[in-house]
Amino acid sequence: MTTGSLPETISAWTLDIEIAKGVKGGVPEEWKSGKRWFGVILSHKPSPDEVIVNLETLWLDLQYQRSIQHYRPDRFKEGIFRYENSQREVVLEIIGFPPQTEEDIFSQ
Repeated sequence: MTTGSLPETISAWTLDIEIAKGVKGGVPEEWKSGKRWFGVILSHKPSPDEVIVNLETLWLDLQYQRSIQHYRPDRFKEGIFRYENSQREVVLEIIGFPPQTEEDIFSQ
């Protein structure tokens, strides 16, 4: 972050801050198991060019629902049928993550 941006790649984001706070236990406590941990949740409003797929929009599409039902249960049991829309996920390709304002950062 000292360079003014955070390098990023293709990654998954959520549309819901409460979900982000709970993923993998959320932002860790500062001290846990004798180790000091740091974690933050960053907010980002992507441009349309950054969005690879909005899984929430896809999940709500009736044609998509029919297609995955056709192949159920074994083809997608570790993916879409395991999580459904519980993560409200969007997959983004972000070249660099710009500096954030205080409102865009959540930490404990």
